[in-house]
Amino acid sequence: MKTLDEIKNDKRIWDVEYEAVFGFYSAKVHLPDCKTCTVIFNSNEDGYEHVSVSPLHKYNIPSWEDM
Repeated sequence: MKTLDEIKNDKRIWDVEYEAVFGFYSAKVHLPDCKTCTVIFNSNEDGYEHVSVSPLHKYNIPSWEDM
């Protein structure tokens, strides 16, 4: 997984925020197929990663390339 600084410096990502209570980050991202989406992501010390993508336009589903 990329470091948080690498993620924040990606020009396709903006509005990165940290939710301390639940321990996850949220952001907006522009993806090639899905277009603009809201994402929630986190990882833990065991190396597990989680990403949840919610398209802003109902019919744009993230492709494998987007993920």
